[in-house]
Order: sequence, then structure tokens, then C-alpha cells
Amino acid sequence: MGQILLVFLVLLTGCGSRELSPRTTADRAFPADFSHIRERILIPKCAPCHENFTSYKVLLDSMVVPGNPAGSELYSIIESDTMPPYSDHLIFEEKAAIKTWIEKGAPYP
Repeated sequence: MGQILLVFLVLLTGCGSRELSPRTTADRAFPADFSHIRERILIPKCAPCHENFTSYKVLLDSMVVPGNPAGSELYSIIESDTMPPYSDHLIFEEKAAIKTWIEKGAPYP
């Protein structure tokens, strides 16, 4: 009876489970839209030193190439952990949200 229960539990826990890709996890934790990125990443981590970075226009004009994360200074400095210098660096999910937002053309609400 114990072996049957063990097999049942193994099957039950394995059924329907799937591993989420980093992108899926990032999209759920940090939606890749400017309002969430601004409120959850830019204001707490960038604005203490770069107040103007909370402005979509400033970012788009100076640090973001829509559709091209590799060509965007914003993504380059966060991916290399250059910024923020005095606090914790961005976590994978935060970097992924910014990268996805740029890949989507850096849309504004």
C-alpha cells in the first residue's frame, strides 16, 4: 500500500508541471511595459542619481534604440552591471523586462 501511495504522489506532482523559461518568469514578475519598468525599476534604482531617467522622452532620445537592446545604452549599462553603482544591480527579471520592452519597440502607454 505504501508503494502505491508513493507512486501516486510521484505521478500527481509530475502531472501538468512544466518548467517556465526565464522570459516567461520575467514577464510575469516584471511586465515589460514602460509604466511598470518606470515604477518598479527606474524610480527605485535609477532616479536617486538620475532623476530625469524616469522620463520616457529622455530615455528614448538618449539611451534607447527601439527594437535594438544591443544598440541601447540603457540595456548595455544594466547588462554589464555598470549601473546602478551604489546599490544592488538589477536582477535577471528586471534586465529581461527592460530588454523585452526595447525589443518590442519601447512602446509608451
